[in-house]
Amino acid sequence: MAERCPTSELHADGASSAAREDHHQDDVQRYRESIASLRMWLDSMPHLICRDDDDFLLRFLRVAKMDLERAQMMLDNYVTIRKSSRGSPHWFDYPALDDERVLRYLEQPFVHLHLGYKASGEAVYLSALQYWDPDLMPFDQLVTTLYMTADVALVDPHSQTSGVTVIVDMNQISKKQLKLFENRKTLFSLLRNWQDAFPVRVKSVIYLNEPLYFDVIYAFIKSARCSSRS
Repeated sequence: MAERCPTSELHADGASSAAREDHHQDDVQRYRESIASLRMWLDSMPHLICRDDDDFLLRFLRVAKMDLERAQMMLDNYVTIRKSSRGSPHWFDYPALDDERVLRYLEQPFVHLHLGYKASGEAVYLSALQYWDPDLMPFDQLVTTLYMTADVALVDPHSQTSGVTVIVDMNQISKKQLKLFENRKTLFSLLRNWQDAFPVRVKSVIYLNEPLYFDVIYAFIKSARCSSRS
């Protein structure tokens, strides 16, 4: 007669504590080996100057689903776009946290709000850019502070492993605000940076209350996304 596993060692899903612990240890070992490999590759790329601590490198590995080659490409893009003339370094020249530009940004109601997590584990964020006043905060300053917000948000392990959903509420957004996104070159850079320079899986972007003239911007977005992937 087969020996039964003691009930005290079973979890709700029926897996034994010992088996779950072994699986956890296997994952930890796999993470350590992958981080070591990514760090070794980074050390062989002297032109890529960035952090190399475990938490930082693990972001790229998680988003790449532990695919080392994909993580390397993402990290290369991350550094290049932020520090090379081929990228957009002016948007990543972050001010100090007590800088008046940051404080002004944090006072605005359009700051990305973390609403929680979906049942699938995705982090959900809400953006309400209709409250942004271009006369008080120039476009480039807005982009820089938004990127700062994204960098902070993506420290969250749930966002790295399960991805994010972004809800963009465009209620009462003005043509003046949207016009700043109509420049094709600027829009391409914004999307390229987001797709290539951030360790993130964007599962979906949901637009709410969009005005009719947003169709023009959305056409640019679709075109720029296709161009950046080609």
